[in-house]
Amino acid sequence: MPTQQYSDLVTYLPQNASDITTDGLPFSRSGQEGGMRVVVKPLYLDLGATVTVVTEFTIPSDQPVRVIPSARSTAIPYLLKGHEPIFDDRVFELPL
Repeated sequence: MPTQQYSDLVTYLPQNASDITTDGLPFSRSGQEGGMRVVVKPLYLDLGATVTVVTEFTIPSDQPVRVIPSARSTAIPYLLKGHEPIFDDRVFELPL
């Protein structure tokens, strides 16, 4: 019986994002889709476990951040430096 599950965490970032980093395993793939930059991180999780993934990137200081809802049934929190936690159950635009 398996004790781990594998998943790809796909993150869409602004096209002009730079200095993109993540903790733990590195990104396995990256590219562009629909005018956005895409990075993919492999996740190996013990069954029933949860994980927090940190992805950091740089964008111009005058560019707002837009968090777009995902297709998941349960919203997940995003922590942006200097802001209260937000969830991906609706679109947020945050000036930096």
